[in-house]
Amino acid sequence: MSRKDEYNEIYLQNGNFWLSYTYKNHTLGKEQIIYPHEIVKIGTSKCNENKIFIKCGKCNVYMNYIHSLRSSFSGKWMCSHCGSYVRETTVNTYIDRLPDLMKDNEYDDIY
Repeated sequence: MSRKDEYNEIYLQNGNFWLSYTYKNHTLGKEQIIYPHEIVKIGTSKCNENKIFIKCGKCNVYMNYIHSLRSSFSGKWMCSHCGSYVRETTVNTYIDRLPDLMKDNEYDDIY
């Protein structure tokens, strides 16, 4: 096991990580894992309560997260450079449609 794999395993197991998605041409994609030491560079104001960041595909910067005053989970991310935005409900729907890797593991088959 490589050093990077050991590092990833520790943070993934403890849940001490954030997720980043790229938003370009009205489409979400390219999921990346962000570790605690990288959060200092990005800033926690750019993520929502679910530890999700959105990166503008046009400008290659992390979008600012704007909380909704109406209800939770109805905020949005907005790019400070080009003004494009994506709603939190759109991101949540996208994530819900992704295959759940935790469902298909050997641990569940054994127990």
